[in-house]
Parts: sequence; C-alpha cells; structure tokens
Amino acid sequence: MDAVPDATLLALAADEARRHPETAGRPNMVTDITTGQVAVGRFGWKSQVPNLLQFAGDAYLNEMGITTPMFPDENCTQRPAVSPPAGRRCTWMAARRRVRPAP
Repeated sequence: MDAVPDATLLALAADEARRHPETAGRPNMVTDITTGQVAVGRFGWKSQVPNLLQFAGDAYLNEMGITTPMFPDENCTQRPAVSPPAGRRCTWMAARRRVRPAP
C-alpha cells in the first residue's frame, strides 16, 4: 500500500462509487507530516496515516512512548523521557514492513 500512488487509490474509489454508490467507501485525505501535503490515508484503524514511516513513528510514540524527530513531544507525562536513536529505528521498522519485489 505504501508504494501505490494516491491517484490510483482515488481512481479506484471513484470507480467503486460509480458502480456501487450504496456501499462504496471514501478515501480519507490526511496530512503527511513529512511533506506537509495532503495524501490518501492508508494505514491505521480508519486510514488516518498516509505512509509507513509516519505509521512507525506514531507507533513508537503511542505504543512504546519513544519520541522521534518526527514525533518529538511525549504524550504521557508519567513515562520517563527516552532518547534512543529512534529516528533510525523508525526508518528501519518502516522499511521492514514494505513488500519486497518478487525474486
């Protein structure tokens, strides 16, 4: 999903809306915090995250309490500050979630 262009997802949604308007969903347009641009949401319970890098950074913060350059502010004051090189780990985690091309 990370590699699929927004235009492809929007075209699929438009086609589905034409063919089955009673059951067609709508793309969730969200802000990509790395670019500041509006993008199609792809990940999360309600497709609120546009790419794997942002998804990984959000998971580091909200699931483990680890801040990253992308999410530098803690959201829970009860946890001690953690400052590992989480930016590199976040990139690594996102890269491992991407589908590799067939050999």
